[in-house]
Amino acid sequence: MKDYYPMILSRTKAMLFASIGRRELEKLAKSGRVRYFTTNGGHRRFVRADLNRYLNEKLQEQQG
Repeated sequence: MKDYYPMILSRTKAMLFASIGRRELEKLAKSGRVRYFTTNGGHRRFVRADLNRYLNEKLQEQQG
């Protein structure tokens, strides 16, 4: 089964997409590196493009 990642991700999908844990995702959100918004029900939704940018930066750091 292929995973589908829309432009806006729930916390679980964001963690799976970026292969990071909950604490790391919350840290990125609080620092402003990953934008999010809160639904009427109080759930956070994260912007996939910001997660892509974070992953690219992390990759470039590892490559030196």
